[in-house]
Amino acid sequence: EFDDWWRTETARRLAPTEIRLTADVAAQVAIARDDRGVPHILADNDDDLFFGYGYAMAGDRLFQLDYLRRKGAGRLAEVLGADAVELDLVARTMGFRYIAAAEWEQLPQETRQVLTRFAAGVNAYIESVGEALPIEFSLLDYQPEPWTEIDCLTVEVEFRWYLTGRIPVIAIPEVVKRSLDSPALYTEFLLGEADDESILFPGEYVSVAGKSEPVGAALGSPYEAHGSNNWVLSGERTVSGRPLVASDPHIAFEAVSCWYEAHLCGGS
Repeated sequence: EFDDWWRTETARRLAPTEIRLTADVAAQVAIARDDRGVPHILADNDDDLFFGYGYAMAGDRLFQLDYLRRKGAGRLAEVLGADAVELDLVARTMGFRYIAAAEWEQLPQETRQVLTRFAAGVNAYIESVGEALPIEFSLLDYQPEPWTEIDCLTVEVEFRWYLTGRIPVIAIPEVVKRSLDSPALYTEFLLGEADDESILFPGEYVSVAGKSEPVGAALGSPYEAHGSNNWVLSGERTVSGRPLVASDPHIAFEAVSCWYEAHLCGGS
């Protein structure tokens, strides 16, 4: 009985596969999702194109959008309770929302206009569905607030922190720097891994072409970012027969993904 209710309830909240927007746009905007769920958004100008983009993304990811802006603004505990306080504390301590607001003031007008139209598209979707919001909002018993341009930047700022920011990495070196009188010792402290402790030593990894690149110091070397966690498979080793490239797979694997695939077409 529960499964039947769940399927019915979630199905009625899904965004339609195809839709044509005529309100709040200069010309009709078409959104068509293919068999993989990827939205193809067609419009005659950039303003309408990014309005459609916001509308489509809200249709697929509205709860995720709200979750991410709350995460960046330090407001998750309002809807998730005490378990989210630690995340909120980090966000407010680092001031992600304030950084986003400051960045908005520095953006060129063209970028501002894109974000304004994207936000308008998100809000148009929220208004269009009424009570048929993603089921997470019903389960958590709250309504999403209108989307703003600063929300877009808040999500982006928090994501930058997710990729690169670590409070211990920032704070501990500063404490050590203030405590040590020796620049040489401080430099050694920053050296994350000595060359003679490397997993692969220079010359040990030989490429197919018979060439190898030097293994530099783990920190501060011009070679430290080569490859990151990227890899490629020849078409001879894939089911499709086509080459497969994986980029940045060390980002946490989660459902739904932090990435959103869409096809934008026709803006000018």
